[in-house]
Amino acid sequence: MKNLFSKFVQWLTTIATDKYQHFAVGAALGAVALVAMKLLWLLMRQIEVLSQVSPAVERWTTLTASVIVVYAAAIIKERKVDAQSDVTDIVATVLGGSTVWVVFLIG
Repeated sequence: MKNLFSKFVQWLTTIATDKYQHFAVGAALGAVALVAMKLLWLLMRQIEVLSQVSPAVERWTTLTASVIVVYAAAIIKERKVDAQSDVTDIVATVLGGSTVWVVFLIG
């Protein structure tokens, strides 16, 4: 068991710190976008703008907005900010967001 654990830790150290940071930013952006959309839906229900909208529509629009935010941030950062684009950075960011999306869909 100890040998298996040390091989796992050794494998984790081969992943660049940059990828962990992209993963964390993707998760943070996804979570913030989800919370912001849920608050927006709560506000709209309180002022009775969209009080007749089904919960399924609310759930899927919230998720869609979060996905768009994470994808847009990853692509804009890689294409516009960085000198050289790296697709693995985009993948790491989206994987970070996907952890939040899976929890949102399960819960």
